[in-house]
Amino acid sequence: MRRLLRRLTGALLCVLFLAATPRTALAAGDAPTISAKGAILIEAASGRVLFEQNADRVLEPASTTKIMTAILAIEAGDLDRIVTVSERAAKTEGSSLYLKAGETLPLIELVYGLMLQSGNDAAVAIAEAVAGSVEDFVSQMNEKAQSLGLNDTHFANPNGLHAEGHATTARELCKIAAYAMQNETFRAVVATQARTAENGSVAHTFRNKNKFLSQYEGCNGVKTGYTKAAGKCLVFAANRDGMQLIGVVLSDPKMWDDARTLLDYGFRTFELRRVVSADEVFTVKLEDAEKNALPVAAKQDILYPIRSDGSETLSAAKSLPDALSPPIRAGDTVGTVTVSFNGTVLTTAPLVALESVSRKTFRFYWEKALALW
Repeated sequence: MRRLLRRLTGALLCVLFLAATPRTALAAGDAPTISAKGAILIEAASGRVLFEQNADRVLEPASTTKIMTAILAIEAGDLDRIVTVSERAAKTEGSSLYLKAGETLPLIELVYGLMLQSGNDAAVAIAEAVAGSVEDFVSQMNEKAQSLGLNDTHFANPNGLHAEGHATTARELCKIAAYAMQNETFRAVVATQARTAENGSVAHTFRNKNKFLSQYEGCNGVKTGYTKAAGKCLVFAANRDGMQLIGVVLSDPKMWDDARTLLDYGFRTFELRRVVSADEVFTVKLEDAEKNALPVAAKQDILYPIRSDGSETLSAAKSLPDALSPPIRAGDTVGTVTVSFNGTVLTTAPLVALESVSRKTFRFYWEKALALW
């Protein structure tokens, strides 16, 4: 029960954090110097922005577009279905898997080819397989962007080739990546360094263009990108000691160096603090109940990144009634815990009953009497 409750509320807590999180964590003289026209670094669990530079500037994303293409393909399901490559897909320009018209391979292998080798042809094949046409798939991409609350993101194709109106911002692209990284299949794909396609009519081996996977400790994603119009782009991610960082640099001639600089800054400057533990159990007095006390706890852990130099404070205050009366079901909200950062409220989360409790009945009193006889 407690494990289920934790899963169900994880996304909600993340949204609550994003609504209340300070926009930036930079102190005077603290910011790294980078070359990107747009950049951002966040801690994924809370959404806290650890660094930003022109994060709302509208820019082209190049092949980092494929993050949205991949997550839509994965969410569509039936990843083992066999896809036949169309003439249109096979003739797609730019970075390629060198697919041939008429060849077949499973959708999941197209997703691997899309994210590892950045196949523009794979993007078109995926779009046609998932939505019936590239145009309908692009509509789905834009609908998904709207559902994620992205106002400055618009897609014109599934692969990131230069096109009028195809644009996003570092902040919104980071939100797409953070959303995608919540998906287990997506995480497995983007953390893969090499893959040999199986069950296809033609053998393919894909090698990931994200060299950070082998060069940066803890790197677990995400996607490179480049066009002449967009410049060098990179969405990157790494996890150390349970702290997941996700960052974006757009139009950055030094994207690898700058991504490393930002990750180093994030891991050096911040630590992930558990301010609420779902394993910490409190008790509330019960009245007119078959039990004397009710165990309660938070639905899930609440963690938040703070500066490791001790300059920031994080606290939690629980609010529970002096007593409760049944009936109470396991999972019912019976109180709250309020998390504050530097004295400002970040979020308020529910405390729930861990057991079901019934009112005292005649049978309860009868059994008590018999026990005393």
